[in-house]
Amino acid sequence: MTHYVYIISRTKELLGVISVRHLLTALPGVLMKDIMNVDVINVAVNLDQEVVADILSKYDLFAVLVVNKKNQLMKIIMVDDILEIIDFIGRKPGELAPWSVKEDEATEDIYKMVAATDIYDVKGGMLSIVKKRIPWLLIFYQIQ
Repeated sequence: MTHYVYIISRTKELLGVISVRHLLTALPGVLMKDIMNVDVINVAVNLDQEVVADILSKYDLFAVLVVNKKNQLMKIIMVDDILEIIDFIGRKPGELAPWSVKEDEATEDIYKMVAATDIYDVKGGMLSIVKKRIPWLLIFYQIQ
């Protein structure tokens, strides 16, 4: 993971960004304004969280800066703050995200391995579930 230092003025105006790596490897005497990146991806204070999540995803960022109309840094939103929102970006209603599909398939495989059903799939009723699970429970009991 890359870490960054955000450069702001005395009035909290966002001036630029530099990676810690570049900061530590810069030559002595070099001015910050000469080595910082002034093209900082940021978002407005009033932007919807879904749009912020889309920006994080689009630019593959770990954080995005929130600025007001005066370009003053107000907050830093980290990717883990909105991971749940990213899950819903760009999908149609009822459509699963690619990683959700893989997770659902893995969960389904695990349910099949132990002859269990999903909590939302109770078509066979309790007796059916018990019949499917008893052989596995007996096997595990014998192993112990």
